[in-house]
Amino acid sequence: MTGLSYTATTETVHGLLRLEGPDVTVQWRVARKTEEMKGDGYHTDEELEQVREGTIPISALAGEEGLVLAHPAPDAEQALLEEPPEPG
Repeated sequence: MTGLSYTATTETVHGLLRLEGPDVTVQWRVARKTEEMKGDGYHTDEELEQVREGTIPISALAGEEGLVLAHPAPDAEQALLEEPPEPG
């Protein structure tokens, strides 16, 4: 084939939660697979990012009203560091 190409990328996030005393530790990493087909053949690249970690006090998750769901944020790591919104 000349001039035709195909590229597909798949990202998978694997993670876990650990309860450690008064804290919740969140660990996750991203696995990325890119498949590319060009005139010269088929290529597959796989990438596995390093494990990332964030720790949150359980008290930041639960209060008088019970469990507080995290507010949406474009960056999950940043969302772990932000205070949850006040009940309103």
